[in-house]
Formats: sequence, structure tokens, C-alpha cells
Amino acid sequence: MLILANGGSVFVPEKSAAFIEKYRPKAILVDHFDNAFPPVTRNVSVKRLQRTIEKNHPEIRFIVPEICREITV
Repeated sequence: MLILANGGSVFVPEKSAAFIEKYRPKAILVDHFDNAFPPVTRNVSVKRLQRTIEKNHPEIRFIVPEICREITV
């Protein structure tokens, strides 16, 4: 599993592409996307990153954590 930091940057899909190609994780957990502690943090969309991963690597599971929800892999 790759834990991929994403603070809402539009460049994350491009910057992470080589790393994903090299290591071929079975799952990607997006982290640091500022949705963790509402209302203190802002809502940041990870849809562009998710679409890019799903398009280029449909075999990789894309996980967006939710507050108080267990993640099983």
C-alpha cells in the first residue's frame, strides 16, 4: 500500500506517476488532503487524482479515508 500525500495540489497526479509506475502498489491511500478535521480544515477534492489513477492503473485500489471508518485491504 502506498500512502500518498495530497494537499490538493493539481500537480500530484503528474508528480506521483513515476513513483506509482516504479513501485506498483496494490492500493493507494490518499492522505493529508485536509478533509480530516472539519470544520477546522478545508474540503479538498481528490477526484482528479482518483480519476487519473483509475484511468492509468485500474488494478490499483484507490482509498479515501473517512472519519471513524475502518479501512480494510
